[in-house]
Amino acid sequence: MRDSPGCERFRRAFLALAEEARPDGHAIWCLFCEDSWSRTEMEFAARRTLRRRHKPRCWRREVVSDMIDLLERDLRHSPSLHYDRTRPPEGFGGFCGGVFDLLARQAVRFERRMHPRHRAPVESDRVCDDRAAHDRAIDVDALIEAQPERVRTVLALLLDGRTKAEIERRTGLSHKQLWRLIGDLGDEFRAALGWSDDDGHQKR
Repeated sequence: MRDSPGCERFRRAFLALAEEARPDGHAIWCLFCEDSWSRTEMEFAARRTLRRRHKPRCWRREVVSDMIDLLERDLRHSPSLHYDRTRPPEGFGGFCGGVFDLLARQAVRFERRMHPRHRAPVESDRVCDDRAAHDRAIDVDALIEAQPERVRTVLALLLDGRTKAEIERRTGLSHKQLWRLIGDLGDEFRAALGWSDDDGHQKR
């Protein structure tokens, strides 16, 4: 499915919008919502996540709706969704799949909290030993979303494998400012992940 003509058509339309001088997040959101390949992949991600979490299949419509709302929020902050334009075209489907899987996990978590019977984690949720890790990933994503734009830019550059010298040049931060920012973020992420000094993650 991800190597289909529909994926390639969507990739070209997405890049045409994302590469504009001032990308229009709303226009890109409309593309995600209206493109048949994109909608099919969203539905697939919703069904897969519900199955893995052992949640009612009747939640699917609400989960997809939540995914669309979450995507609109993300595109307001980053119209390009931090897509690396140097990656080969065949990697675009996997990139979208990762975006949809994360949105689906967030949406299912939201729906779980909306339904009293499913609000707290239950044994049937534990379809794999990594369920807690998935939830922590969602917490970390929410923490990233709450950061100022400059901090999100630094994180995106770090995840892209940029050197500290490149990050300083792109952001205008001094060496000392960058190190302080990274150190402060480390404290916040340790708290979000529930790590303590006893876990071997020593504070500065």
